[in-house]
Amino acid sequence: MLTSSVGFGGGGGFDRHNLYAVSFQGRVVELAGVTDKPPEVSPHGRKPARKPHLSIVVRPRETLAGKRTRFRFTVTSNRHPVRGVRVLLGGRATVTDLRGKAQLVVRFDSAGVRDVHASRTGYVGTHVAVRVRPEPEEERD
Repeated sequence: MLTSSVGFGGGGGFDRHNLYAVSFQGRVVELAGVTDKPPEVSPHGRKPARKPHLSIVVRPRETLAGKRTRFRFTVTSNRHPVRGVRVLLGGRATVTDLRGKAQLVVRFDSAGVRDVHASRTGYVGTHVAVRVRPEPEEERD
């Protein structure tokens, strides 16, 4: 049988655990119980549900090498705070609270650009850069 379409069920009497194939002649073949982990479906039962994207704001956006700095993070999705987001910076990690806020104190030994990563199950993660400037000559020992 040559198939013109194949897909998992997910609405209108088609079980999500079953695979359905439609031949070019219009014949529907059901393969029952082919998965115990069916794909996610939207409330309308058509396309897989899309994961919402995370957004992160970090303050300050830059610091000096050798200086201890308290970084404050706010994580949102569709302008709403998201709790339980893991935020990583400079080998350290923290988790956001109910207001989507978290903080870390970090000291970088050298200048450069460091990435802040934010992730949580069920969301598309994000990252933003923090600039680390070299410490001024007069402050060096």
